[in-house]
Amino acid sequence: MLHVSSPIIPLAEANRQSKCGKKAAILAQLIAVGFNVPAGFVVTSDVYCWYMSHLGLSCTNPQNATALQREKVRTSILQTDLPSDIHELISEAYEVIARSEAHNAGRIVVRVSAHPHLPGAYESCADVVSLDDLEKAIKKVWASAWTDQAIAIQSRVTPEEMPEIAVIVQQAVDCPILGLTLTANPINGNPQEVVVCTECGDSETRTIVLNLSSMKAEPNASDEIGRVAVIAAEQAILVEKYIACPVEIDWAYDGQTLWVLQAQSLEDIPTYFPGECLGGDNSIFERITRSPVSPLVRSVIYKERSMRAVGFPIGKFRQEWRLINGFVFRRALRVPENNPDGRDPRLQMREIISGERELRRVATELTKLSADVSALLAQDLQRLSDTKLTAILREAVRFYTRSLELLESSQYPSVRFPHLLREFLGSGSEPTSVYQRLVAGASKALVLRDAVIEDFANRLAVARYTGRLGDPEWQKNFRREVEVFAREHCYAFMRCDEPYDAASWRSWVEDIDAIFAIIEALSRQGRRPALISIWEAQRVSVESIQQDLLEAYAGNAGQHLSQLITQSRGWLEARSVAECTCARAGTALRLSLLELGRRLVDRGCLWRPEDVFYLDQKDIRSIAASGGAVGKFKEVIELIAERKHLHWLESRLRAPEVIPTQDEPRLRFDEGKLRGRPCSPGVARGRLRRVYKAADVMGMQPSDILLIDWPAAGWTPLLGLVSGLISETPPDPSLASMAALRGVPYVADCRGVGSVLTDGAWVTVDGSSGVVECEDR
Repeated sequence: MLHVSSPIIPLAEANRQSKCGKKAAILAQLIAVGFNVPAGFVVTSDVYCWYMSHLGLSCTNPQNATALQREKVRTSILQTDLPSDIHELISEAYEVIARSEAHNAGRIVVRVSAHPHLPGAYESCADVVSLDDLEKAIKKVWASAWTDQAIAIQSRVTPEEMPEIAVIVQQAVDCPILGLTLTANPINGNPQEVVVCTECGDSETRTIVLNLSSMKAEPNASDEIGRVAVIAAEQAILVEKYIACPVEIDWAYDGQTLWVLQAQSLEDIPTYFPGECLGGDNSIFERITRSPVSPLVRSVIYKERSMRAVGFPIGKFRQEWRLINGFVFRRALRVPENNPDGRDPRLQMREIISGERELRRVATELTKLSADVSALLAQDLQRLSDTKLTAILREAVRFYTRSLELLESSQYPSVRFPHLLREFLGSGSEPTSVYQRLVAGASKALVLRDAVIEDFANRLAVARYTGRLGDPEWQKNFRREVEVFAREHCYAFMRCDEPYDAASWRSWVEDIDAIFAIIEALSRQGRRPALISIWEAQRVSVESIQQDLLEAYAGNAGQHLSQLITQSRGWLEARSVAECTCARAGTALRLSLLELGRRLVDRGCLWRPEDVFYLDQKDIRSIAASGGAVGKFKEVIELIAERKHLHWLESRLRAPEVIPTQDEPRLRFDEGKLRGRPCSPGVARGRLRRVYKAADVMGMQPSDILLIDWPAAGWTPLLGLVSGLISETPPDPSLASMAALRGVPYVADCRGVGSVLTDGAWVTVDGSSGVVECEDR
């Protein structure tokens, strides 16, 4: 019987890309979510390796062989019978398909599913009708890896790698209409144009372009082929959702069902992002949101320009946001790491003085703003009149805007001063380095928050052990305490772009299960050193280190070092406080907006409270002025539908990381090693676990390596769950500081790691050198 550990795997279970190939893994994913995919099985790359070993060719790389050697290998593959054990496995799998009721076509299709995926490199076989034909077809696919065409493509894409060739064997389907759908125009890369090529019997091929903006077909196709093209476009867009990039699918339509035959990512197409030219002073703008921001937040935060001068004598910059196709771009911060002027002691002293003054101002404003937000959160919104709720909403907008400005104000100094300190003390990449010991755990606010979560987890573990977990009174009291905590802290950003759009996340007040998921996961990890004890020991260590340094550096050098330590730790703390305040202010804004949305639903102006985020300030004022009259219902519903469609169209764009557009950063991959930026020292080995949200942490093991995409301080409670951390984008200073405190190795800016490594792969993370070693891809 076939199973997932067998060298021949049912297609529905072929999730392991390294063994089954990318094409088979995608089809398995589509089967799992309900797409119509012909049944089949996968002859894994292990079988190819065994067969090549049987031929005495296991160490031969096709790219290193001469043309004569490759011809001999092809001949040997095609003319040598399969070993009996492989023959029996293939025969068993073939009989399963042959006996299937769905196998009414009587034919088998054989195609390659190599890793990495190399379109056009290998042969495929159709009209296979017997076991003997099937074995010949499999060997023909294997032999095609040794052709000149395959070698040319392999050397261009993977110049030093041996191909890992899996083979897909699928039932053929007899359908009158076949086609190919691309979810972006391959000529200009426009994702608003879906290209459908159809072939019906002996008739010529037709190409139909569906414009997603106008929802019209060009040329106009109102016949049966046009109807099928629309179905194929819809299916391709749904497939795109699961592959998370533009796709190309081969399909067949039998009059009732559209079968997905193949699906793969659409690669090597131009980047389409209209309106990216900014003009002006040749400044670089970096994208700070992963997806388009909501219409409401655009109207309250982002204008065409939003700027404020920041007065640091080195690396002066303006805070400036640009909204392009719904994505937020920010003028890149020019931290003068390689600027010779940045090493001038006089300029550094002026910068330190400016930093001290700015830090006092930011800390004072954050204290006052936090108190104002607390007063807002204490309001019972359901009991307020419409007039009072509108006033509360205006206050919430003001507080949220100001908290975001303060968070932005902390960006430059929270990077600049730690850099100066590191430069003064040395590289600081070793676990015992003075720099790492000085900056670890600099954020008291995060430590205290995470310590409370840890205490909840310990209490839950004790209750489970003592049997009190089933006590309703204990459950009630415990839940009440967690709800009070959630109301006080509101939320922890899980992505670094979440502060910039309050509509892109749900607070713990709205989704208490998110914080319970973290507590539950932590409670099952066993006893670890208490975070508050680690932090207290670290605080004492910092005081001791600072005293030793002041004795070692006399005079002005000692004073300069003391100021750098104070500024580095002070700005790291200020940034984390600003982020926590922004989360609380964003929660206050969300709660007041959702209460307004609930009232508009009751009055017939909205379908769902969350639809309020598709309105802007002008719309809300207009609805309030009309008193939520029923006559506004149709107008508002149509407006929201239009905004949702526009937001969806914008989300399909592939926004560049920087503007003006530059070459995308290449994947730094060499001999099984990915290179990123070292952030927290140490070495850890474990299985990779990719996590997007708190609800995904259940079942994690203490040895697991956590992989996240856009790092933020919301991941700090989970550092007690894992042995290592990797992020695909640049590091969050607060997260790096807490990882160093916990002793968790952290490598950031490891771009493309998610496309190379699969969930569950064994990796080694070296947070001192910034290297991630891939043991199993």
